[in-house]
Amino acid sequence: MDMVALGVLDYRVRHAASGPQGGLVLFHGRGADENDVYPLLDTLDSAQRLVGVTPRGPLLLPPSGAGSDGLAKEHRPPPTMSKLEEFWRYFPV
Repeated sequence: MDMVALGVLDYRVRHAASGPQGGLVLFHGRGADENDVYPLLDTLDSAQRLVGVTPRGPLLLPPSGAGSDGLAKEHRPPPTMSKLEEFWRYFPV
């Protein structure tokens, strides 16, 4: 298991036991982080056939945790998919 910071999104990776047969990406809910859903990778793929990735939401939300929404409209960054698009560049299909 690895914790990675790309400068875009932080995320954790669970590598496949051997030649990966695909990937599984789990997104956490509001106020949580990538560590909260990471244990579900083994629940959903106990044979570790898939590469598992749990990205952290780009926004820090009080009192602790992260998310991808939850800010009042006037405080939200302009609508963009750039962070997610940048994140996916690191996982070529």
